[in-house]
Amino acid sequence: MAGGAHAGESLGVERRTARCWEYGSVFIPEDDGCDEDPKTGKFAPLGSVQVVVAWFGDANDPSLRNDITEEVQRMLSPSQRSAVPAMARLWGDPAKFRVKQLEVTYEQDWLGDERREALLSLKARANEKAQEAPELESLLQRLSATLVAAAQSRPCPAESIAGFGATSPRWRQLGFQSCDPRSDLRTGILALDCLVHMAERYPLATSQMVREAQSDGIDYPFAVASINITQHLARYLQLVKDGLGCSFG
Repeated sequence: MAGGAHAGESLGVERRTARCWEYGSVFIPEDDGCDEDPKTGKFAPLGSVQVVVAWFGDANDPSLRNDITEEVQRMLSPSQRSAVPAMARLWGDPAKFRVKQLEVTYEQDWLGDERREALLSLKARANEKAQEAPELESLLQRLSATLVAAAQSRPCPAESIAGFGATSPRWRQLGFQSCDPRSDLRTGILALDCLVHMAERYPLATSQMVREAQSDGIDYPFAVASINITQHLARYLQLVKDGLGCSFG
């Protein structure tokens, strides 16, 4: 079987095309489990499949094909999903004495409602420009204060500790490219959200990684690298478009 995939227009929906020659089979992935609806307590199957188009016949001549979209959709009901055989006795023979092909294009929804809502929230944060976000200053304060507290072994609330200030050489030590971290935040605010979360959730480990990033033989900008990793993951999850740049450059 040969096939390909590309991202669907909807978040969490992937469109795939699978094909095989006569007497082979097109295999459709099984459901990936169930997702619980927090409102109803009911479980909905993940991985539901919607057939976009399916045909059987000549690989090169569209006039010698049978449209079998509805039949394949019925065959791929959740209780019966397995494989779609490429056989003339099932789909008819629109191209006699020719080698025939089966092609199925389908969309698979790999998210439940709760997970989709969570991803939509992340998408909104990933596309909200960090430099324009109203909470930018408070996030920077929390980040620097948390690392100051970790360096001093002080489990104090971040709001009670003076951070690095608006501009400071300490921002460069953290791994920004200048004394003003705002100049590196050319992505969505999600990148800073994640950096702050990591620092607050794992302050000692984060402080250690910052120190290691400055050591000989490693020497990389920790903060910028963290921002770029978040941005790459956001693109992978289709939360942002490829045109949104990373911070390092």
